[in-house]
Amino acid sequence: IICAASTHKGDEEVIIDAYKSSLKKYPEIKLILVPRQIYRTKEICGLLEEQNFSYTLRTSNKKCNTQVYVVDSIGELMGVFKEAEIVIMGGSFSKKIGGHNIIEPAFFKKCVICGNHMENFRDIFSLFKRENAVIETNETELKNTVLKALENKTESQKIGDNAFNLLN
Repeated sequence: IICAASTHKGDEEVIIDAYKSSLKKYPEIKLILVPRQIYRTKEICGLLEEQNFSYTLRTSNKKCNTQVYVVDSIGELMGVFKEAEIVIMGGSFSKKIGGHNIIEPAFFKKCVICGNHMENFRDIFSLFKRENAVIETNETELKNTVLKALENKTESQKIGDNAFNLLN
């Protein structure tokens, strides 16, 4: 499971593209999209439909048997982190947004992938990078970064472990 956490307009297109690319090699992977603003749910569902992705909304209260699960509710991100293998942090691909908190997925030993705009968490991000506890990428390289994280589970787990150990 790949979780795209706290996404903003512009994040989903890049993340969906990376997910679509990863499906070629790993058809069993699932994507959980958790937008920062739930009022954007209709827009996000439109993007998924354009790419021919099936999806389930959290508020439908149905078991998810689709490729993508859209969390269109508030206050459930920590539960999603627990289930994910990889977390892509939304808001980190735009200097205008400046990223979101990477400490939360670190509590669950998750491999976190961020864009190169973590200005809101500059000190934390710098510390995590120094300790090999996060992966930094950009929009152009996200496809390759996600694929590499999926291919090398040992390294991905090590990054998650490093993040957790850093918190301790």
